[in-house]
Amino acid sequence: MKQKALGKKKRQEKIEAATRDAALSLVDTARQDLAALEKMGEKETIHQVRVAMKRLRAFLRLVRGRLSEPEYQRINDRCRQLANDLSGSRDSDVAIDTLIDLGASGHPSGQSLLAALETDSDSATSRQPTDWIRVEQALDQIAHELVRMDLAGLRPKDLRKGLRKSYDKGLKAWRKARDCAGSELLHDWRKSVKHAYYQNQLLQSSKDKHTRRLKLLSDYLGDLHDLDMLQERLLARRRYYWQSDLEWLMPRLNKRRAALLAAALKEGKKVYANTTLKKRVEKVVA
Repeated sequence: MKQKALGKKKRQEKIEAATRDAALSLVDTARQDLAALEKMGEKETIHQVRVAMKRLRAFLRLVRGRLSEPEYQRINDRCRQLANDLSGSRDSDVAIDTLIDLGASGHPSGQSLLAALETDSDSATSRQPTDWIRVEQALDQIAHELVRMDLAGLRPKDLRKGLRKSYDKGLKAWRKARDCAGSELLHDWRKSVKHAYYQNQLLQSSKDKHTRRLKLLSDYLGDLHDLDMLQERLLARRRYYWQSDLEWLMPRLNKRRAALLAAALKEGKKVYANTTLKKRVEKVVA
């Protein structure tokens, strides 16, 4: 009996250690990206650090049931703040890239909009240069919090519960999106899919078929979000653009949005198939 209890304790400690190591590895990856700043360039480095923060927040949702609420909020807020601090220049870059994907480079109206966006981006960058020392310090603080994080009593069923919540939120959003796919709803759906995708990555190989399917759905929703953010950005400052330029862009943007939405809804049907979803959660966290 004593030996059985000892074996259970060791398994418990192994789960806790592996879970903590998975979280710390995300911080280490972000540090490696910082170290490769000169090689990767500022744009890609910012993107990768922000992705690491999103993955960490998805991880925290997995273990939220075992953390005190103040502890969860403290670590989550640190990750969110770092991502937000880096969002300004990243958002400008995405808007420009999205406009290029819509064919702006090959049309006078598109070129006019690109020039205006690039001017805005240059102005924002000159006002707020990235403070890489503070980024590194923020990563150190997050790592310190993860080392101190209390995971006592963490069990596989806790991880299943966290993963199931991400799937349930995504499922509800998918059902609503079939009737009314507003930008706010799609944004919430995208976040739920991202959480499930990152959580699957942490718990299982990214080569797994279902994880690849989540990645594809996440990409569709991410592109939709970029289109919505571009439209919001342009319309909020429409007095700075020629009306004819916006009239050239909007039909192309709407056509692209409709195609992406159709693809996302179709892929969502595969991801949230009732006959496989429950088995999927059980399989990922054995």
